[in-house]
Amino acid sequence: MSLSLLKTSLKDLKPYIYISTALLILGFLTGTIMDLTGFDLAQSLGVDSIEDLYPEEISFSIILSNNIIAAIGLVAGGLSLGLITVFGLIINGLLLGYVLPSHAFSEGIITTLALLVPHGIIEIPALLISAAIGLRIGHMILQRIKGTLIDRKELENLSLVFTFCTILIVLAAFIETYITFWMAENYFS
Repeated sequence: MSLSLLKTSLKDLKPYIYISTALLILGFLTGTIMDLTGFDLAQSLGVDSIEDLYPEEISFSIILSNNIIAAIGLVAGGLSLGLITVFGLIINGLLLGYVLPSHAFSEGIITTLALLVPHGIIEIPALLISAAIGLRIGHMILQRIKGTLIDRKELENLSLVFTFCTILIVLAAFIETYITFWMAENYFS
C-alpha cells in the first residue's frame, strides 16, 4: 500500500468527503430535532424502542461485521448513482442525532463522549470515506452515461482507499470491544 498514492487518492475524494459529512450532519440535526420535539422514532420504525435496533449481544465479530456491512453498503450505494449512499448517511445521522443527545442528557456529556470518542474518532471517518467512495462511483457512472470513459486507475485507487477504510474499521471495532466496553464497565456503570 503506497502511502503517497493513498494520500493523493484521499485528497481527490475531499469534495465527496465534505458532502458525506454534510449529509451525516443533516441527518444528525434532523434526528436531534425529532427527539427534542418528542417524535417517537421507534414507533415509526415499528419497534418498541430504539435499542431494539441494536444487537443484544455485542462482540468484536458483531461490531466488525455490522461496520464492514455498513461500509460496503455505502460504497455499493454508488451503483444507484449515489442515492443509496445519500440515504444511508442521512439515516445513520438521524439515528445518531436521535440517540446521542438523549444519552448525553441522561448519562452526562462526559460519559457519552467517553463511550463514543475512543472508537468513533476512527470509525466515523472510515465510514464517511467509504460513503465518499460511493458518491464518487455514482458520479463516475453519471459521467459514463454522458460519454466519459471510466478511469481504471481511479477505480484501483478507490479500492486502495477502501482497503485503508477496512483497516480503520477493524481497529475501531477492536477499540470499541476491548477499550470502550472496558471503560463502560469500570468507570460508567
